[in-house]
Formats: sequence, structure tokens, C-alpha cells
Amino acid sequence: FRRVLFRSLVRKRPEAYYISALQPEIARKLQELGVKVETLTVPMTLNVETYTVDSYKEEYSLFEKFYPVKVKTTVNTKQVFFPAGTFVVPMNQKNGNVAASVLEPEAANGFINYRIYETKQGEELPVYRKMNAHIPQELDIVEVHQPVPVACDNAFARGKIDDPLQIGRASCRE
Repeated sequence: FRRVLFRSLVRKRPEAYYISALQPEIARKLQELGVKVETLTVPMTLNVETYTVDSYKEEYSLFEKFYPVKVKTTVNTKQVFFPAGTFVVPMNQKNGNVAASVLEPEAANGFINYRIYETKQGEELPVYRKMNAHIPQELDIVEVHQPVPVACDNAFARGKIDDPLQIGRASCRE
């Protein structure tokens, strides 16, 4: 019996995700999941959040006929030019939570984990977050659950880590 805990990575829910026009496979998969995907008809420059891959790890255990990928990312804000043809996923739709659960890069059910598209360490992902500053913060949380090594859980239980939010950020080795 192996106990696996999950820690949550919490990010503010975006107004929309923008996906590079060079990634039609992402848009197609979203549509197969019942997510509404729109296309920009005119180019525009927007302030968006970008993901940069800080760490990339390929799993060597076969899972459901594929080898999963785990990433950790940093989110930065910058202006990005989006040409006509860029895919837009509005989050005010019935399947907005589905979109968030597969587009967030660290998500266990995410498209990176399932290799719908490939990336590597140091790359900026082709998925962008358009934020909306006037949504009440308590209504716009996206949670990504990640496994926490049991050694970290044990370190917390024995008082070696004071704050459970440090799990995964602090060294859990004893």
C-alpha cells in the first residue's frame, strides 16, 4: 500500500486561454472534449501570462500506453502578438473547467502530461492566459493537484517542515 498525497498549485482563473495557430491539435482535442474554441479573425497584441518550462521530466513507467511527462513552469506577464488564426478558449462556458484542467501544464490530466503537444525545459509554451482583473478572486481559482512524495509528508508529520505549503518547495530529505 503506497499513500500518495496531493498538493495544490493554485492559479487565478483566466478570462480566456490563447493557443498558437501553429497548434491545431490542441484546439481539435479541446473540441473533442466539448470545449468551445474560437479563432481570431484579426491580429491583436495583448497583455497575457506566459508559461516557461523550468523543469521537464519524462516518466519511464508506461501509463495507459504512453510515457507521461511532468513539468514545472514559471508564469510571467508580457505583451504578445497574436496573428489571425490564433485559437481562443473563453472560460465563461459550460466546459471552462475542462479547458483549465487540460491546458494548465502541471495538471495530471493535462495535455503536456498526455503528450498532446511536446515541450522541453526552457521553452515558452504555446498556450497563454488572458487575465481579467475584475473577476472576484474567490470565484476564479484553478487548482492543479500534484503528487507529494511520502517522504515530504513524513517530514511534515515529524515537524521537519513547519508549513505544509512548503511541501515540494523545501527539501524533503532527512
